[in-house]
Parts: sequence; C-alpha cells; structure tokens
Amino acid sequence: FCSLPQMTTNNIELGSNIIAGTNSTWPSTSGDFAFGFYPLVSGLFLVGIWFDKISERTLVWSANRDDPAQVGSSINLTVTGQLVLTHSNGTQFKIYNGTLTVSALMQDSGNFVLLDSSSNFIWQSFNFPSDTVLLGQELVMGQKLYSNANGSVDYSTGRFVLEIQMDGNVVLSAFRFADPAYWYTSTRGDQNVSLIFNQSTS
Repeated sequence: FCSLPQMTTNNIELGSNIIAGTNSTWPSTSGDFAFGFYPLVSGLFLVGIWFDKISERTLVWSANRDDPAQVGSSINLTVTGQLVLTHSNGTQFKIYNGTLTVSALMQDSGNFVLLDSSSNFIWQSFNFPSDTVLLGQELVMGQKLYSNANGSVDYSTGRFVLEIQMDGNVVLSAFRFADPAYWYTSTRGDQNVSLIFNQSTS
C-alpha cells in the first residue's frame, strides 16, 4: 500500500533523534499530534503518538508498550534508514529495520510514516495498531487491538483483544484466558473484511 503525503515542511531527516526526558518531539504540521517519548507516571517512557494540543495529552499508539524506556533512551532515524529505540543500557529495539527510508513524517491524521525516494509509504504506524483506532484508520484482516492493562496509568497489554480474523470474522475475546470469543460478527472472508473509523460519518 502506497500513498503520497500532503505537502509539508515537517519531514524528518535521516540522522535525527529524540532523547527521553528532553520533551523534544516530531510534531505533525497542525500540531495536533506528536511522535516521541510519552512520559508515564512511573517515570518511564513509551515511544508513542499522542494528541498534543489538548491539555490531557492522550496516547493513541505505542511501539514499546510492554517494555518502557528509561530517561536517556533515544529514538533514532538512522542514516541507513532504520527507526530504532535505543534503551539507556544500550539494548536496541528496531521498530523498522529496512534500508529504503529517506525521511519520516508525522501526519495530521495521527499516522507516523517512513518514506522512500518516491515519497511512498514503506512503513506506517497505522499498520501496527496498539489500542486505538483514529479517524480514517482502517483495520484489516489479521490485525488486532489490545486493551490497556489499566487505563491511562498502565499502557501494557491488557486482557482483551479485538481481532479481524483471516476468515473475516471480527471477534472480541479475553485472550489471556483462551476465551474463544464473547462477541463476534460471523462475517466470512469471501471478500475483504475491514473496520474503518469513517471520517465522513463519525
């Protein structure tokens, strides 16, 4: 899937980085969203995307929800095109490990994207949802949303999952208890099934 981004001056260049604890971010053009280190009440940080204009900045996506980072950790868009979380102890988590990236962009839709030399999306946060669906975002067959463990206090993976199965059935289950599903749509996959938070009707 490839899309052209809106014209912007907010493209993030290779070699850019953010350090946890410095309040530095990569904002969208409108300033509605920001990408960076989201502070937790524990003093640790999540690599995430949040609503940045409202007083209670609300997290909508995270790359490391089950492995928060300490102060001094860094997010690096490397000169070779990877997007890497480097923990303060030196261990690394590669969010994107390809080599075709020429820049990144925090879009006004809340989607963080990596772009190739033709401005095509080669990676986007919308393809790796955590617990939230934003306006215009589409969940496709094989994708899952996991609840948080404890609201806005603990963003680690909780007890419940919404999944669009590869057979087209949309299910809600308490996956930690091997629950087969407590709610489902019984839709079939003879055609593509997706969930869209429709921007024109919501």
